[in-house]
Amino acid sequence: MKLLFGIITLIGALFISTIAAYFSIIGLAIIFAAAFMPVVVMTGVLEAGKIIASVWLHTNWSNVEVSWIHKIYLTLAIIALMLVTAVGIYGFLSKGYFEQKAPLASVNFQIIRCEQSIAQVEHENVRFQNNLDQLDKFVDAYLKNDKITISIKERKEQKVERDAIQNQLDKNMKEISRLNDELLSFRMKTNDIETELGPIKYVAMLFGLQDTSKAVRTLILLLMFAFDPLAIVLILSASISLREYFAAKAITKNNSYPTDK
Repeated sequence: MKLLFGIITLIGALFISTIAAYFSIIGLAIIFAAAFMPVVVMTGVLEAGKIIASVWLHTNWSNVEVSWIHKIYLTLAIIALMLVTAVGIYGFLSKGYFEQKAPLASVNFQIIRCEQSIAQVEHENVRFQNNLDQLDKFVDAYLKNDKITISIKERKEQKVERDAIQNQLDKNMKEISRLNDELLSFRMKTNDIETELGPIKYVAMLFGLQDTSKAVRTLILLLMFAFDPLAIVLILSASISLREYFAAKAITKNNSYPTDK
């Protein structure tokens, strides 16, 4: 049973360690994207070295031939590499979060642009309407003075200008309608993205935070400081279980030999 449990623990530890190493390697390669492959190779070697160093240090901790300087250096190196792994995991998960959130900023920018365009066209319509009102005032002034013939003539002279203004108003109304349709489409996209980000908001509520980014950072920090240490501890636990099993087996084997009388 101890052998089976030791093997299961070792497999689980190696699986967790492999996933942590993958997150760390990709995360650090993203941070240093200009040297992607060299960082992948370097981090992969260091991840393997960290596991080997952890098992070796645990196995030889009581070895009198290993100096304290040797032990201290390996301990500090393992801690440093665990921090490097944590940073890589943070980079990897942060990238995933920002990629998920990035479309929202883009869509919000498009919404602002549409709203500004609508406001600009509406401002033009106000100006054009004021011009029409001004033309009406000229005609109304003649009518108030009972100059009907002159007012009719003035109205006819204004026809080209009035038609141009009205055409522009009609064009602007169509443009406003188009922009409103586009704005509606962008707002629907915003709703879809916010639906995808909904779980993150619930996480923020769990931590009592209003800012979802802070909640995500907190969650990532919990993962990065639990992931790699768990893998290392499980590897050491599997090593202990297997060592105890084989030691017990060796004792049983020695005791099974007949003794000389």
